[in-house]
Amino acid sequence: MKKIILDKWKLFIIPAVVSGFFALLLLLPVYRVAEKRIYDVLLNIKPSIEERQEILLLNIDDLAIAQVGVWPWSRDVVADGLILMKEFETAYVVFDIEYVDRSPQGIDSRYLEEIIPDLFGSQFAGLKDNITGLFTAIANGSIRVQDAEDYVNDLAGLTDSLKDQLLNAVRHIARDNDVYLGKTARLFDTAFFTVNMLPDDIQLINVREDLTDYVKSNIPVKVTGFDPEKDKLFEKAKSIQPAILPIISKGKGAGFPNVVVDDDGVRRRIDVFKEYEGKLYPQLVAAPLLDYLGNPEISVSGRRVTLKGAKYPDGSLRDITIPLTEEGKMLIHWPKKLFADSFRQLSFNNLVVHDKLLDNIIKNLDIMDKAGYLSFYGGDTPLLDLYRYSEGIRDDILEELRAPEEMEEYRSVRKMFFEGLGELLDGNAEKAIIARIDEIIAHPDFDTAKKDEYLAIRNEVEAVFNAVDGDYRKLMEIRVRLEKEL
Repeated sequence: MKKIILDKWKLFIIPAVVSGFFALLLLLPVYRVAEKRIYDVLLNIKPSIEERQEILLLNIDDLAIAQVGVWPWSRDVVADGLILMKEFETAYVVFDIEYVDRSPQGIDSRYLEEIIPDLFGSQFAGLKDNITGLFTAIANGSIRVQDAEDYVNDLAGLTDSLKDQLLNAVRHIARDNDVYLGKTARLFDTAFFTVNMLPDDIQLINVREDLTDYVKSNIPVKVTGFDPEKDKLFEKAKSIQPAILPIISKGKGAGFPNVVVDDDGVRRRIDVFKEYEGKLYPQLVAAPLLDYLGNPEISVSGRRVTLKGAKYPDGSLRDITIPLTEEGKMLIHWPKKLFADSFRQLSFNNLVVHDKLLDNIIKNLDIMDKAGYLSFYGGDTPLLDLYRYSEGIRDDILEELRAPEEMEEYRSVRKMFFEGLGELLDGNAEKAIIARIDEIIAHPDFDTAKKDEYLAIRNEVEAVFNAVDGDYRKLMEIRVRLEKEL
């Protein structure tokens, strides 16, 4: 009988001792490293995960930095890229750049190079006409000299008014690129920014109260089954470092970019949520994912997060369960590839070069328009009118005079512009202009002293058409690539 009792105790004692032994081993750094290595080996044995083709890594790489010429970039470069991505109907943009401080004011180059010269030209032309008209009227006796004082006073008042208009216009050359990035985020409609979760109260940059209030009111997710007083599953942050208010307030949402790196330098786990002042904040990529899934109900039970009624791309509704570790983190199943070979990737250089080529084209089209060459275009609407109309749509959306949904019209007008430009270059416009110049030179009454002048115009026609054609072909190659990738 005693032997039977002892045998029964062995059934309990031996497993308990063994379990205790291995539990103590877990406290040893060497064993914990071994455990991680075993996890890595098992992960490599497990079949690789499917890489979603919807995901694109848009890289600000060495090529893109060299193209812009400086680093860090002025924020208008990224803002212009957002507009271009919206044109190509990119669904979501997630910024892992932390815009936590104000940037220096920039220059609105389009305003400086296009609007200001036109404004100065038209205003000074009007002033010149008034001055010339006054002196001509005095010279031919239409206005007596003794009556000219009133006209001179009117002219002086006109000059003062003109000065005020031009000074006001010049003030708009300087642009707050933080506000501009925020405006383009609103235009894009589904851009997500960062809210860094800090383990202590020391913020790298002081966070204003209005920014903190905005984040606390708009960024946390609603979670059922979570009690901040009882549940200790999620890591708590003591303070936050969000993107600045002009940017984050115009985005669709935000999340924390914090990552978990193990002692051996490997990332095996990631926080799905972090707690701050009793509310849960999503990880940076989890925030747009929740929106993509139709913002399903989130519930926490034990060491599981469940997304109830998540909407899949095929329209079906399903529950998604995310198992968590004891520390409240999700284990990462990495693709079995190097970073450079994983997921689809595209250099931001494509977006930068696209806009540079388009700027060159518009400058040359302005030259062609002033020279009268575009009158040989046979389209229903002048090309530059189409371009400027599309720019007006974009600017109205940026200034919140139109809704972001009206980017569809912007897209349509831009398509008409590029198609029309192709028709101009592939058609007979250049040949017709050159033929007209040759006809003038060959006319019996032509003044041969002007031959060199007309030949120079002929060369200019060929040069400007070749320049636009070369830039157009390169631009369309990029647009085909962006249509495919974005």
